[in-house]
Amino acid sequence: MCAASSICYAIRMDTKALFSLFFHLFWPEHCPVCGRIGAAYCPECLMSVADPLRPFCLSCGMPWKDSCCAEPVPCYALAYHEGYAREFLLNLKYHNSRSLGVAMGRLMGERLPRIEADVIVPVPLHKNSTRAYNQTLLLARGVSDVQKISCEDVLRWRSDFGRQVEKRGHERLSLPLGSMEANNMLNGKRVVLVDDVYTTGGTLTAARAAITESGGRVAGALVWTRSIKRGDTDEWSDVKDALSLELR
Repeated sequence: MCAASSICYAIRMDTKALFSLFFHLFWPEHCPVCGRIGAAYCPECLMSVADPLRPFCLSCGMPWKDSCCAEPVPCYALAYHEGYAREFLLNLKYHNSRSLGVAMGRLMGERLPRIEADVIVPVPLHKNSTRAYNQTLLLARGVSDVQKISCEDVLRWRSDFGRQVEKRGHERLSLPLGSMEANNMLNGKRVVLVDDVYTTGGTLTAARAAITESGGRVAGALVWTRSIKRGDTDEWSDVKDALSLELR
């Protein structure tokens, strides 16, 4: 490449970088579906990701039924953890799109069943997190707005068990049942748990144990997405097929 061509190429690259910086400064958010700048989402685009799964067991992840596990609890997911549903959640968690959280929660409240309960409780942000906010609390507030059930942020981690996203499946499942605690305001109350992603159920199981310990009872759980990451065995393919049936 000659010197003149190199200079022209550098100018083009600098101009592109300047435009990128300009748009980032003045329109830092964009809809991951249509690309619209200046907003974290378009209402129509956000609604398009909702594809509710059939209920599954909070403990084992299999399609939910009364005899599934000892004292089974139903869990409902708005979609699989893939495509634009995943992109919206990544924007909420890692791109500081807080305005998106309550809107996502409202969509959960509209499209997922209303569980008879006294209080909605979000899963807490892990200790030593560098995030400035708990995305699950924003989701819970959105569900609360729609379903008219009070939201209480009363769960806490007792120790730093690290970020769940960094752990393998068996590590998630091995969370100690005493890893969380809840205050006594839940005594005698029916609780709906809210989380962002269901993978193995380890976090929700630990949250359920804390609520039970405080005298409350988990009546169900709502999550934005469900991730199926247990291999390509026929068993788990069948589970995904079963959960993909339209929610009635």
